Amino acid sequence: MKINAHSVYMPREHIIFLEEWLLYHMWSGVDHFYLYDNTGSWGDALSLHKNVDKTGKDKRGYNVKSITSHLTDNDIHHIQEKIFKKYTDLVTRVKWQPRHRKFKQRIIYGQSAAIHDYVSRYGDTADWTYFFDIDEFFYSPMKKTLRECIIELEEASYSRLVIFGNNFLNRYKLDGNGDTVIRNKYQSQIFESLGRDPACPKQIIRCRDLAETNAWRKPTGKSLPAIHYANLKPGCKTRRGSRPRNAYTFRNTPQGTEVEYARFNHYNTPEELITESTATYGPWGRGRHADLKKHFPNGIEDIYYDDGLSDIKPKLDKINMVINEYIDIS
Repeated sequence: MKINAHSVYMPREHIIFLEEWLLYHMWSGVDHFYLYDNTGSWGDALSLHKNVDKTGKDKRGYNVKSITSHLTDNDIHHIQEKIFKKYTDLVTRVKWQPRHRKFKQRIIYGQSAAIHDYVSRYGDTADWTYFFDIDEFFYSPMKKTLRECIIELEEASYSRLVIFGNNFLNRYKLDGNGDTVIRNKYQSQIFESLGRDPACPKQIIRCRDLAETNAWRKPTGKSLPAIHYANLKPGCKTRRGSRPRNAYTFRNTPQGTEVEYARFNHYNTPEELITESTATYGPWGRGRHADLKKHFPNGIEDIYYDDGLSDIKPKLDKINMVINEYIDIS
């Protein structure tokens, strides 16, 4: 059984954590990564077209470029190529630069189109594909690897696993001077969790069961990226990794007593949205996290501790990460 992973990314935003992300999912069972390099993108409307390449900031408002300001675009490209060469035959980098319909000079994010492109060009190279982002880590509270979960899906004749995320604090934070810094050397070792976010599930899909036409859809009345929803062939079964709670509801204690089968850890929430009631971060902040101050009145003290990935740190510490040659992240 061959398992692929697909992601659209901007190298400068993720370069510090890229190798860790690759390693973890290799250990969990991914055989090959198809990474769509969106260098030069203007981002999307949700992020108000903020992105590291054009504004220096990611859509959460962190000045990520300040951390790598001593590195040119060529340096960033060189670093990621060194990482990919280190894991030869495991990564395919696809140059992804779709253009705005009206302003042709603008490169856009185009995640849904990237998924269409992957399915049409590479969908027959694997049995299963996991579609997710570089600030997300597959995780099974039952301590199963991604491969073990997929084997069980195969045996039970499922065609898809839909998983929901647990939000964790962002990989970046502001220091006492208001400068953007790295929260932790490893994003997987950030343990401050806000709980489940049922708004944006991700999918692990058996490739042969994608519908031959109109494979990716937007549900009626909604405008959601294709990464969250797919049409399968008639008769195909879907398993959910967990039962989603009410949308946009955050809990400061572990959810209930049932054991989740699988989820993804999403390292995306700015600490300022919890500690500052006026922080909004544009449509992204207002839409998904506007009420964090209400749910966490005591700020960070209300967030619960989730160290489910703590056991991989010894393995990570044994790896001489490429990024260590260019940035001191000790």
